Amino acid sequence: MINDEIVPAQVNAHEHVIAGFWTRILALFVDGLILGAFGLLLGFFFSDTLMRMAGLGRFIGLLTAVLYFGLLNSSIGNGQTLGKRACKIRVVNRDNEWIPLDLSFARAFVLWLPFTLNGMMLPQGVVGVPFLSVLLGILVFGGMGAIVYLYVFNRKTRQSLHDLAVGTYVVRASTTGRLEIPRIWKGHLVITGAYCALVIIVITVLVPIISKNSVFSQFVSLQNSITSSGKAYSVSVMENNFTSIVGGNKRAENHLVVTAFTKGKPVSPQNLASEIAAIVLKDCPEVFSKDRLIIRITYGYDIGIASFSKSYADSKTPNEWTEVLKTSSKEAAI
Repeated sequence: MINDEIVPAQVNAHEHVIAGFWTRILALFVDGLILGAFGLLLGFFFSDTLMRMAGLGRFIGLLTAVLYFGLLNSSIGNGQTLGKRACKIRVVNRDNEWIPLDLSFARAFVLWLPFTLNGMMLPQGVVGVPFLSVLLGILVFGGMGAIVYLYVFNRKTRQSLHDLAVGTYVVRASTTGRLEIPRIWKGHLVITGAYCALVIIVITVLVPIISKNSVFSQFVSLQNSITSSGKAYSVSVMENNFTSIVGGNKRAENHLVVTAFTKGKPVSPQNLASEIAAIVLKDCPEVFSKDRLIIRITYGYDIGIASFSKSYADSKTPNEWTEVLKTSSKEAAI
């Protein structure tokens, strides 16, 4: 505990008490390097296991970050991660005391959950459920937006969403006495609340509209066909429209790109690409109106604090794929 008998920090000097913007960024950068190095070690020793976890590997990174920041930012670590210790700042409550472990874990969880979910590769069954898509969108865009806005624009207290959730401050390590810092401007809370409400409205309105779109529905159906075959953990389907110039002549091209994410390294990426192409040709007749069908096989791991991926891609016209599959079928029958 900090001795409260020491002269309190003055109100008009609160700017010198609160840790500065770039100091906190530097501390986070140092902590990020440490977590990244640990993530690379996990990947080196447990790559096969992490690959089989697919998108769920992100929760390994979340658990690691919550443990690291939760333990060290609490009274156990004197409110300092290694990055904060290097930058001479610490996490405290308004009494300038270190916070208990449960509050520190809650603070870390609120901070890192939106960033963990952002870009997380999810099973097709989860992505296809409108309610879950809406919830994930709110957590990601609402949470990340609120965290960034408050950190950048709340200059008086520099409290972001995770600090406000548990009543903490990040101050200079030399700070003594009870903190006499002005409360956060209520306008920031109004703006943050309005932003989150807007995110909820936009997502709840847009998701149902997008899901009813014929092209989107067609892509979802194709994704479900591939994942239900057991050949991929998650699938993305997209159209690429662009103009190429050959011999001075412009030519518009339309490609259908199917990316299949697998759990672990496939025995033969080439054969898997052909198998997935066969599903596309069968379940999506519209592919024959495209100039090319590109099948991309991607495998690796992503645990948030470290990632590794490798891809194999095969690009052919739909008719070329048809001929290749016919040839493969004849060879298999011999």
